[in-house]
Amino acid sequence: MKRFNRSYLKCLHWRGPQRCTLLLLSGCFILILLSFFLLPSPDVYSEFGPRSQLVSNKFESLLFELIPPRLESRVDCSAIINGNMQEIDKAKQVSMHLKNTHEELTTESYLELTSNCLEFLEIRGYLKSSLSRDEFEFSIAYSILITEDVEMAERLLRAIYRPQNYYCIHVDSKSDAIYKVFLAIASCFNNVFIPERRLKMIWGTFSILEAELICMETLWPFARWKYFINLTGKEFPLKTNLDIVKVLQSLNGANDIHANIRETYTERWRYHFHYPPPWFRPVKGSVHIAASRSFVDFVLHNETAAKILSWVKTLPKFHDEVFFSTLNHNPHLMVPGSYTGDLDTDEITKPHVSRYKVWNTSSHYFCATNRWEKYICILTTGDLPLMLRSIHLFANKFYLQEDRIVVSCLEEWIYNATKDGFLETRQINISYYENLDIVKNQIRIPITS
Repeated sequence: MKRFNRSYLKCLHWRGPQRCTLLLLSGCFILILLSFFLLPSPDVYSEFGPRSQLVSNKFESLLFELIPPRLESRVDCSAIINGNMQEIDKAKQVSMHLKNTHEELTTESYLELTSNCLEFLEIRGYLKSSLSRDEFEFSIAYSILITEDVEMAERLLRAIYRPQNYYCIHVDSKSDAIYKVFLAIASCFNNVFIPERRLKMIWGTFSILEAELICMETLWPFARWKYFINLTGKEFPLKTNLDIVKVLQSLNGANDIHANIRETYTERWRYHFHYPPPWFRPVKGSVHIAASRSFVDFVLHNETAAKILSWVKTLPKFHDEVFFSTLNHNPHLMVPGSYTGDLDTDEITKPHVSRYKVWNTSSHYFCATNRWEKYICILTTGDLPLMLRSIHLFANKFYLQEDRIVVSCLEEWIYNATKDGFLETRQINISYYENLDIVKNQIRIPITS
């Protein structure tokens, strides 16, 4: 009874009385139904393993129908997403108020909660089921690079977490408190990994690319995953896990890696950087990628990739924005899934579907608050209507100290969309992605293990 009281008090602190009471009632109802779920039914995948895990997955499915969607009660998120300016203005006022309330979750709070993994998983609401055969059979590998804001990073992990996926979290060597939190969080999972080798990550330097390569090496031994997506702790999904799976399946082995080609770029390399060997063309793009397992195999194990990496190391900056883009846009190198089409294309012909990012250098940008960091819009509640109508999988970048409501509304939308997808009342239209230029024009090499 004492343990129950302590758990309930923690739940009240983290979730509030209404959600905790509903969780309690749902739990009681589940116990009543326990006898109906002692044996696995034929439609449950045998790959899940022991019977206890089968039962757990059936309970997760039941909980999904019993527990209502994750709600942001302070504003009407649905109205905001539909562009209701009155509700958007209200959200701005709420966000301003929250800046002074110190609502954020601290490293100390996380360390206390993760001392009991079962409580952590329950109170923070991590999904423990794959939810669908498509998702179970299509594992995704993620890297997450974190420098600050433990709560934002943990909420990102919670939003994308599924038991069939794999996660590598690299925490900046300057952030010891956050590192301890994610070590504790990782101990609650068997598919979340924290590399022992930590780097001091500095924007624009080789350390960013090196951290990505460390995570690729960490994730490579797990042969089930089909695609690799790299994230930072300041990003958030715009699609459900099932949506992301469907989009990646539609890419059919192609890599979604951005390229920024300009006519004068060759001369720019000559005068500002170390000019490359004549057997490849340097291409600058974005660090954000969604790449096939075969592409990662090439990055880690191919001699050509190693030679290009050696040259990239000689550059003064932006190594992460050059290495992946160069590999993906030199088709004669025969990199799996790389692009064989016209490099001089625009965002309409060859969009970067992995990331929603608003640059202030764009002639058609919209940034709701007109606040920027390193030329990139800090996304807030007013950006939600455009974000969630976009083709993109993830958005960059968010700061909870600027706007907590935008992330809460995204969580509500994702939860509802996930539930609707599970109940088969919602389905993403993948025909757009199937007809992308990168899908039609790619180096097709079978995925290796």
